[in-house]
Amino acid sequence: MVSTSKKTNSVHSLIAHFLQENNYHDTLKQFEEEHGKPIEASKLPTSDESLEEIVNDRINFNELNAQFEQVDLHEELTADMKQIAAQQLEHWKVPYPQSIELLVSPQISALAIDLALDKENDLVFVSTNDFRLVVIEIASGRILLNAANVLKKVVVKKILVLPKQRIVLVGMDGKFYNFEYSLKEGSVTLTKSTEFQAHKRLVVDAKYIQFDGEEYIVSLGWDFFIKVFKIVKDGFEVTSEYKISSQGTCFDVVEYNKELVIVVGKNENTMLDVFVLDKRAELAYIYKISLNDAEFSSSSFSPRCLTIQYFHDSIPLIAVGTSHEPFMRLIVVSLKELAEIDRNAEQPTPIKRNQILKTLNTLSPQDRYSQAVVTWREANGKSNGVWIVGEDGIIRGIDLVEEKVQVELQGHTGKIKGFISFSNNKGKEVLISSGLDKDIKRFT
Repeated sequence: MVSTSKKTNSVHSLIAHFLQENNYHDTLKQFEEEHGKPIEASKLPTSDESLEEIVNDRINFNELNAQFEQVDLHEELTADMKQIAAQQLEHWKVPYPQSIELLVSPQISALAIDLALDKENDLVFVSTNDFRLVVIEIASGRILLNAANVLKKVVVKKILVLPKQRIVLVGMDGKFYNFEYSLKEGSVTLTKSTEFQAHKRLVVDAKYIQFDGEEYIVSLGWDFFIKVFKIVKDGFEVTSEYKISSQGTCFDVVEYNKELVIVVGKNENTMLDVFVLDKRAELAYIYKISLNDAEFSSSSFSPRCLTIQYFHDSIPLIAVGTSHEPFMRLIVVSLKELAEIDRNAEQPTPIKRNQILKTLNTLSPQDRYSQAVVTWREANGKSNGVWIVGEDGIIRGIDLVEEKVQVELQGHTGKIKGFISFSNNKGKEVLISSGLDKDIKRFT
């Protein structure tokens, strides 16, 4: 049973050092699993002190500083925000993926643009910069399909995997392409059905979601539109659209309180726009969430990536990767104000401040051209950290309780382009990433 309440202190680190130095690696692994999070081994000082003396000194030091434990380091949080953090955020959990290997060998001789998971059939779909779509069996690493010019001379920007062996390919031309696929005798066969001009320009991102018994695709385009499409027998039909005030950079969608909720980040703007699909199937602009509580601060940044995590009987949390340089910052806010907003009020869109649960430096390097990637981890209906994908080829695991980088996985020699994380059929966490080095890696 993994503990969620134990606090790592110097004694744990000294014991970890002792086990590591004496090659008790299995014991150390079990120690970490029972403790509930990784333990960094301390280095012993170059003196004649015994381990017992050092441990006693550390214990006395901790007791001396116990008086400071009553100091509230998050005094700026309101009582309800503190409650959300306490109830929905946990320490980084072990075990976590540490073994790294090539997913396929020989590798695909092209740059992977997007990765998408078909968990039910143990497949990963890969789009490449040379107009191909590749399907890989995750367990074996076998390539089951390597289709050239799948959209003729259009690169696939985004892959959406739908139930019942369907995919929607989002092209660089702003179109949706509908396909069905079948698995037979160790291979995958694609059959194209329809195509649809979703946006006039490039699609920034697209998401698939089921809501109220229907299937939808929500997309954000360079044409400044956020759009909602219903998937119908003959393809797609536009349910609603909304033209936002500036270029959108990222978004995510979630079903919450029987509403379809869409959160959008925009360029050169420290606000998140919150929309809902109302009873008339129209997008309604509800309110804004401030990512910068210093209202008149000269510091300017934009949200580059956002992802929503939601569990039943909880409040959705939004993890936002920012454009800060030289290191990306991570900001976590919630949708707790959504229920209080008057949907019918004829007034300027309200701005909700003091919504920040966490803000921290991820130490993930980036520049003005970088695209942030953030993915939640979860266990037993709670968040126990996020994965951050770096320009330096490192995947960083962030402990949101301790607000620090807990894990670094060196998987690539350069920028990471694609990343997915999931729990396999055995409940084991798996990561798959692709980079500029053209490698596709699996972390288990």
